[in-house]
Amino acid sequence: MRPTSSPSRARRCFRSDRAVAVNIEIMRTFVALRRVVEVRDALRRKLGELENRFENRLAEHETQLAQVFSVLRQLVALPPLPKKRAIGFTPSEGE
Repeated sequence: MRPTSSPSRARRCFRSDRAVAVNIEIMRTFVALRRVVEVRDALRRKLGELENRFENRLAEHETQLAQVFSVLRQLVALPPLPKKRAIGFTPSEGE
């Protein structure tokens, strides 16, 4: 029995205009994700610097600033991953 596709056919498929366009979009997506991570890290660093500066200067407003920084940290934090349903058959307890 002879295989239905040859290596040269596979090479043509991966070099098609559509395959190239998809690969470019994948790379653009990863670059965008990396930028988001970099911005988030920069925000965390800057927030830490501001927090340290204000903690040293403004002792009288300490509780208000602590609340503000707490809310800001919650906004910058990553959201929790949603629970995923198990894949496959799961028998009910009566069976």
